[in-house]
Amino acid sequence: MPPMADSSQFDAQAMLQRCGLRCTRCRRAVLEVICASREPMTVEQIAGVLGEQGFDLSTIYRNVETFERRGLINRLDMGDGVRRYCGCDGHHHHIRCVRCGRIDRVDWCLIERMESQIAQSLGYKIIDHSLVFTGLCGKCRR
Repeated sequence: MPPMADSSQFDAQAMLQRCGLRCTRCRRAVLEVICASREPMTVEQIAGVLGEQGFDLSTIYRNVETFERRGLINRLDMGDGVRRYCGCDGHHHHIRCVRCGRIDRVDWCLIERMESQIAQSLGYKIIDHSLVFTGLCGKCRR
């Protein structure tokens, strides 16, 4: 299970209200789990963390899709066909071990330095970018 961060770093109710969403018990719980995790999570992992709170898996799926559409969370494509989600807590990237599936967060981005040059030379207004690294983690390399 992904490690949980301190959930007091944000206010889920305020985030939901800013996006025009009702703050139901399920929505708040799902958003708190996603935003408190340092690792991207699948819907099944989110449901596992919520455990015995009695939320139906289909309800969790619907809320995650709503959050993604409203920009509260990001969906990640790590190149393995699994949908994972993470909170919109600042720009970052990820690296995935191709052997064990471990995912680590990369909190710096050198691509941002290149964006203006790319945009200017190709005539684009860049609104976002995505970058996923793959490799072997230290444990799998041994």
